[in-house]
Amino acid sequence: MIRKFNYTGRKKIERKNISIRLIKDSTLHPYFDLKLDFNADDFPDDAELFVEAYDRSSFMRFPCGKLKNPIYPEDRHLTAIHSTEAILFRIKIVDPSAHHGKILAVADRLTSIGESQEDARRISLLPVNFADLGKEIWRLDFWNTGPVLIVNQKIEGVSITEIVKSDELFFSLVYPSVLREILIRILVIDDAFEDNDPESWQNLWLAFVENLPDVPKITDAPEFENFSSNQEFFLRWIDDDVIPAFCKKYTIKEKFESEMGRI
Repeated sequence: MIRKFNYTGRKKIERKNISIRLIKDSTLHPYFDLKLDFNADDFPDDAELFVEAYDRSSFMRFPCGKLKNPIYPEDRHLTAIHSTEAILFRIKIVDPSAHHGKILAVADRLTSIGESQEDARRISLLPVNFADLGKEIWRLDFWNTGPVLIVNQKIEGVSITEIVKSDELFFSLVYPSVLREILIRILVIDDAFEDNDPESWQNLWLAFVENLPDVPKITDAPEFENFSSNQEFFLRWIDDDVIPAFCKKYTIKEKFESEMGRI
């Protein structure tokens, strides 16, 4: 495995200390609310706070004043963000006295949360975006922020957004394949990521599958130290351990049988 290290000296802001809520109102674009829960005294008095929202092709930056007394912009609508389903956020703490503004700390690839306390602690590993895919139903795409499920928005006669959110037949047919493709990308195709960064999208996905019942912890295996020489080992782990455990935990077969029985 190719190891990448961070020599910039930047601090990382833990996700658990950040709460971003995306809110829809009567306008065409949602807006965000932000809550931070960490000690601002760990940073210089004049440190400034910035919030950045982005998707694959669009970006907005919101200056929020001094970290110790932030003033959030009154208008936080994401008017320039193209996607409404795959919006990500980045929090930056900047030293304005340094040349061009030195970044003191950053938290990236943040997703908005739901309304419940349980949702507030959840990390959304797989954002969903909708696009014209021609004759395809769905496709998995990999951005620099991680995998994104692209679903065809041109499907007629059904509410595809509601199907993606709640339809168990869609879940049972799509998500095991999505998970397999993501793990193959991490362990077989790319074989390089910041293994010392627990919040990299690759490590978040590996942590997710290692927490499935009865899945051996791949990151502790000797084979994990050399990706290119152990592709067959990783493929067996994916097919023999991870996918069966995922299907068992999320009752994939039962979901399919139940939904097919209603047709």
